[in-house]
Amino acid sequence: MAVDGVGVGEAFCPPYRFELPGTAGRLVRVEVTVNNTLAPCLAEATPTAWAFPAQLSSGLLGPVTLRVRDRQGAGGVA
Repeated sequence: MAVDGVGVGEAFCPPYRFELPGTAGRLVRVEVTVNNTLAPCLAEATPTAWAFPAQLSSGLLGPVTLRVRDRQGAGGVA
């Protein structure tokens, strides 16, 4: 994940949460890069026993939320 072109973190398993310091009160550009295994490509190209059903879904599967903390620190993170 990147904010205004600067990486803020990577996650390969839940929870997918990142602190976004310095973003309060200003407009920012949030970029999310999603990677997947080769399973969907392999399953489409040829019958294979190595692509399991749970591996075939790919992309950013929602819901996606952006939570803002209040000044006392309560609330959440992106």
